[in-house]
Amino acid sequence: MEPEFTDSYEFGIDSRFFESRLSFDLSVYYSKSDNQILRDIRVPPSAGTFYATLNGGAIINKGNALSFLQDHHNIKPSETMAFGDYNNDLEMLKCAKYSYAMSNAHPNVKVVAKYKTESNDDFGVEQVLETLISQIGKA
Repeated sequence: MEPEFTDSYEFGIDSRFFESRLSFDLSVYYSKSDNQILRDIRVPPSAGTFYATLNGGAIINKGNALSFLQDHHNIKPSETMAFGDYNNDLEMLKCAKYSYAMSNAHPNVKVVAKYKTESNDDFGVEQVLETLISQIGKA
């Protein structure tokens, strides 16, 4: 058996439109394996147990995902809008000039975000986007 050396990145963008709600989720997953040897571990079926050996990885924050997209598509932070409601959104909000905290957001998010909007339940994202679109239409 040879040692395993890997570095891998996975980028994901999930966008959804359901019942007049629009949502986006960005994620980056980084996995690094140095000098690991994965051995075949046998567990008899009669043991009534399942055993799996997996390489560990780390989820990189949404800010890294947004920065990657900005760099890849030549988008400036001044051209970026982001919405957040929990601590996993903090780094993403720092990458956008137009960063919004939902009214039901964690206090840390409200400190980092430059703007506030209504909660998810009250269509806060949609309200901001509708206002933006109506302003663009008037220009």
